[in-house]
Amino acid sequence: MLWSWIAGLGLLLGAERPEWQAPEEAARAAQKLSLWKGHPVEVEWNAEAGTPSKLTGAMAKPSKHTPEWIAYDFLERAKVLYGLKRVREETRITETSRSDSGWSHVRVERLLYGRPVCGDQLTLELDPSGVIVKAEGVFHSGLEARRLHRPMYPALSPERAAETVMQHAGLSGIQDEPQVNACYLPGREGVPLVYRVRLKQAPGTADMTWTVHSMTGRVIEGG
Repeated sequence: MLWSWIAGLGLLLGAERPEWQAPEEAARAAQKLSLWKGHPVEVEWNAEAGTPSKLTGAMAKPSKHTPEWIAYDFLERAKVLYGLKRVREETRITETSRSDSGWSHVRVERLLYGRPVCGDQLTLELDPSGVIVKAEGVFHSGLEARRLHRPMYPALSPERAAETVMQHAGLSGIQDEPQVNACYLPGREGVPLVYRVRLKQAPGTADMTWTVHSMTGRVIEGG
């Protein structure tokens, strides 16, 4: 019943997303991931992103390949669900960990024109035999269309973005150099390229992260 409710919600929102997958097609794609016939993959949908927020079930055959290889193989089979076309160009593995009991976790980030998408990450959980049993996180679909199939090139340097934040906030007592990373912001109209500026403040004070538009230099988020 969970899928039926999600599919109905998807139909209401689908017209706003040009690359939205019809619920029937998405359902078929999800069930093709199942390792065991009669044991469907459970799907939870992120309607805002237009992709699953969680897949649970046996989604790969036992394998002696590396967790990274298994992760990319899974994404190739699941790309219709996540709005991907060229998996190796549109994703990047950022971290792989393995527990003493043999379970592995692979973290994958979404890329757009070679740069990360702010906050878009999936974590894949593999059992000791190499079977993917859970995929959880957020990947936004339709980003290329929202960017009109054109990358954005920054007019602002990372150094200038950091200076802008410090001047804007009138900050003092900053510890170490600011950490500045560029990423595409999926929650804003047009998916702009922004800088995320993280400032380490005095001991005992929480770090602060600000977002600066890479073209205009405007601080659009902070704190």
